[in-house]
Amino acid sequence: MIQTMSKFFSDALTVIFTTVLALGWVWTEFLVNQGYIDSNQRLYVLIALTLLLAIQQIYLRLPHPEKRGMIEKRRQIIQDKLQSFLSEYYGVLKSKYKNKKAFPVVRVNVMLPTKRYRGIFGTYLKIYYVFCPPGIVYSDQELSLAWKKEEGTCGWAWSKKANSVYDSRNPALKLPAKRVKTQHTLSVRGIRSTLSIPIWLEDTIVGVLNLDSKQNVRDTDFTDGDICALAVGCAGILSGQCHLDGVEG
Repeated sequence: MIQTMSKFFSDALTVIFTTVLALGWVWTEFLVNQGYIDSNQRLYVLIALTLLLAIQQIYLRLPHPEKRGMIEKRRQIIQDKLQSFLSEYYGVLKSKYKNKKAFPVVRVNVMLPTKRYRGIFGTYLKIYYVFCPPGIVYSDQELSLAWKKEEGTCGWAWSKKANSVYDSRNPALKLPAKRVKTQHTLSVRGIRSTLSIPIWLEDTIVGVLNLDSKQNVRDTDFTDGDICALAVGCAGILSGQCHLDGVEG
């Protein structure tokens, strides 16, 4: 209720402010007729009002990223979905390799675009939600990393709007590793394979779903069609929990 009232008053003030600025010609004519300003001063006032109106309209068109509190409210919902997805992933592997006794240890996370002051000072990807097998975690360093477009498989998927796979042994899949900064390399140096899937909402990428492992693709099957389809389906479900304008940085 409080949030609704706050939005109402904010919108009302915006309408009033816009109306005052848009009718600047009328206000300045009244001031000239009343003798408060002369014609030269009126020109300066009109220029100032025009600039204010332009700045206000630009500000209104800036992204409106979500507060961190909303991210926390969705945590359990998204982590439950990630847990279910990881279970389905292992289900696919078990159905394909029925005689296999050991399966790869795979972690899964969701990165969201994070905007510095509504995107004016840049946007980067950051991990917000994770799920791991028992006894496995993401380090604090990994959780604090900021990934820009084309950095790693996540940044590549975000930039190119396509699935991206990395494998440390396959020359054809090594390219993403060359786009990782030193501080990133130190934090994720043990990762041998990754799969990044864009999360789409309408026509905008609102996040990236990532799988990673200390084992190679020959074990994780990140290039397998069924695995990729499963990940794309999960990303589609997660899109309903993401915000078009990202997260407030």
